[in-house]
Amino acid sequence: MNNLQKIKDPRHLARLLAVQYLFYVTQAPKFSDVIDHMVPLEPNSILAELEETKFNTSLYEALVEGTLKYIKEIDPIIQKLAPSWPIELINPVDLNILRMAIYEGFIERRNPEKVVIDEAIELAKEMGSKENGAFVNGVLGSILDSQELKEKLANLYEKK
Repeated sequence: MNNLQKIKDPRHLARLLAVQYLFYVTQAPKFSDVIDHMVPLEPNSILAELEETKFNTSLYEALVEGTLKYIKEIDPIIQKLAPSWPIELINPVDLNILRMAIYEGFIERRNPEKVVIDEAIELAKEMGSKENGAFVNGVLGSILDSQELKEKLANLYEKK
């Protein structure tokens, strides 16, 4: 699939928009002194601003809500798999791509793991560089290779 096809893919666009929203809500507190005067955005208000209608709405909503719901369970796993990079030093875009992919592919298991990993790598490259894609691939590949971690993550979804 070439770049133009990806841009037109409603699922890819939903993931791209979800990462952007997750970035906003997870980074805004760090800059609260700058943005105190701003009105908090709801996920759909960003989309209204963009006037974008060609995305998979249900995927977007599930990714945003699910990732935020499980963020406290996901972050320690990322930290364990990338011990050289404390959470606060991981590129925030990569961090949110990882969070979202872990939720989609391993907690909710909405789509096949390998599909989710491929999409996450592409998003990291698209929003960063090849090195970002390699980092995301390394963390998600470690989960894929660990039956214990996969079961732990899948059990999170069943418990809530």
